[in-house]
Amino acid sequence: MNNLESNFAPVGKPSREPVAAELEQEADPVVPSSSMPSESVINGHPDFKWKPAGKWPYLDATGKTFLMVIVRWDMSDGEKEFRPLTPRAGGWKWKGIKNARPLYGLDVLAARPEAPVLVTEGEKACDAARRLVTDHVSITWSHGALSVMKTDYAPLAGRHVLLWPDNDDAGHKAMSTLRDYLGSIAASVQTMDLDVVRVALGGTMKPKWDLADAPAEWTPATVAELLTAGTNAASLSVPSRCASVQKDAERYLGKTLEETDEGHAAILCGIIAMMQLKGLAVDALENFRDAKSWSRVGCDPTAFAENLAFNLRGNGQRVNTVRIGETFRTMARDDA
Repeated sequence: MNNLESNFAPVGKPSREPVAAELEQEADPVVPSSSMPSESVINGHPDFKWKPAGKWPYLDATGKTFLMVIVRWDMSDGEKEFRPLTPRAGGWKWKGIKNARPLYGLDVLAARPEAPVLVTEGEKACDAARRLVTDHVSITWSHGALSVMKTDYAPLAGRHVLLWPDNDDAGHKAMSTLRDYLGSIAASVQTMDLDVVRVALGGTMKPKWDLADAPAEWTPATVAELLTAGTNAASLSVPSRCASVQKDAERYLGKTLEETDEGHAAILCGIIAMMQLKGLAVDALENFRDAKSWSRVGCDPTAFAENLAFNLRGNGQRVNTVRIGETFRTMARDDA
């Protein structure tokens, strides 16, 4: 199985330096404040003449000092806009922090040093997580998916971290990037499998769905069950997951995987790995048959490979999409 397992071998960790090393000195640096900005300041942004829809103070670890406030406005077209307020020598200003931004939740993180940590995308989702995931400390970063690596994550060193992405490509990519980075400093890092949530929602999930969109009837017990289903499989490796259902694969093939050509073995074990990481049933024969029929009707092997790799990466597996694509094409060609 060595050749097979090499298809799912790590492609290497990112060569990124800690975010704190990117901190640049500003001419007008942040001067932490002992009080929130006044309502007149918060309501006085020159570009927005209506009342903000929300505001979120970023406190230091003591919970007594204000480092930043993020303010949100809802737009008439359904979009939303955010602006940062930061305390400077001359008072609160509509100005952001370039790098090494503080986490939202430093105070609660410090108050519960032994608790596992849940990271969401956005303050509103984070607030919802604090209501629904009470056994975790819920935190987030500021300014959305594209700014995920402009925050100082040093406070997460040695912590057990769970990442809950938004239901869109940007959200998944942001959490994948963050997972790669936290892997070198956190005690452990897992990513919530949104397919488990999708099933709980009846099979559909709107784009950009996050915990702030959770049904009103959901309770902490509801989400605790989802967390168990969505994370309990992600800690095992792909090869061990493949081995756990190897007999199913061999029963379908009529031979051992070692006796099977590399293309078929790789595709089967890839599908097994994906299903097992999602906590699905061990008996995977119907899925094997589906994969074979997909190849016969002209399924694009590259797209299928990318989808498989995306799911594996979302559960902490670093995989080489190109290599998987080659094995998919081999199977499609052999079964034509």
